Amino acid sequence: KGLRHIEQNARRIALATINELRDAGRETDANTFEASCIAALERDVAIKVTFTGDADVDITVQEPSGTICSLRSPRTSSGGILLGDTFAKEGENSVSGSSEVYVCPNGFSGEYRLLVRRVWGKVTAGQVTIDIITHYNSKDQTHIHQNIPLTDKDVLVIFDLKNGRRTQPLAEAAV
Repeated sequence: KGLRHIEQNARRIALATINELRDAGRETDANTFEASCIAALERDVAIKVTFTGDADVDITVQEPSGTICSLRSPRTSSGGILLGDTFAKEGENSVSGSSEVYVCPNGFSGEYRLLVRRVWGKVTAGQVTIDIITHYNSKDQTHIHQNIPLTDKDVLVIFDLKNGRRTQPLAEAAV
């Protein structure tokens, strides 16, 4: 099941709460709660690298402050989180491929560097699919979708986040 069922339950409960508030004539409360639910789903940066084949691919993200988000350091003081390696999770490989996912709910503005590395094996057609979304789930959302050749050399993809919502690093104790 993984964590997906938690997200689905939370969505159902939130929708039921909004409907109950509206049914009770509390339209302002329903609108306020709905807006806060929508805002909670916004992400300044979301990256998904998808591949097929008998291989493992890892990603590393250098954030504008210089922090590095990787398997060795999956959470950063800049707010980045590496959500995991689906290849390494038994039963999660699917026809649509394996994936690596990075998110930063509130990121610093500036240049992000995505390093894609083939750890072992061969990816189908020698390519990975990279999806980079900035300002996910907001009116300013942008989406970069590319198929990138991945052979023996690592691939570096550089992109900018404008108007990031983070202004201070997270406290080290919170990370």
